[in-house]
Amino acid sequence: MPLISRDEIKEGYVNTYGLKHDELPTNTNGLVSELFFGIVNHYLEGNISVVIEAAFQHHVWEPKITKIIELAHALFCDRRYDTVFVYHNGAESYYAARGFRGSLKV
Repeated sequence: MPLISRDEIKEGYVNTYGLKHDELPTNTNGLVSELFFGIVNHYLEGNISVVIEAAFQHHVWEPKITKIIELAHALFCDRRYDTVFVYHNGAESYYAARGFRGSLKV
């Protein structure tokens, strides 16, 4: 199953320019985020299962999550306090605490 990482996409973008992070165009994060979600949606539209990894502020990912939920059954993981929380079916379960929650100790 392919892994799509927002940070890896940004690293490739940075390496393409050959600049330091503080020398990049001001819209770099927005461009990388749009590219990330475009790639994710492309895979999902092709009925390809993917693992996506990203650390976004709420205002960045929340508007994009509806499309992902329309295209696929989704599990969302959130790491806080050295614990990974798992939610099923979208942002509404994240906020309403109605999502499936699991616990796995390794």
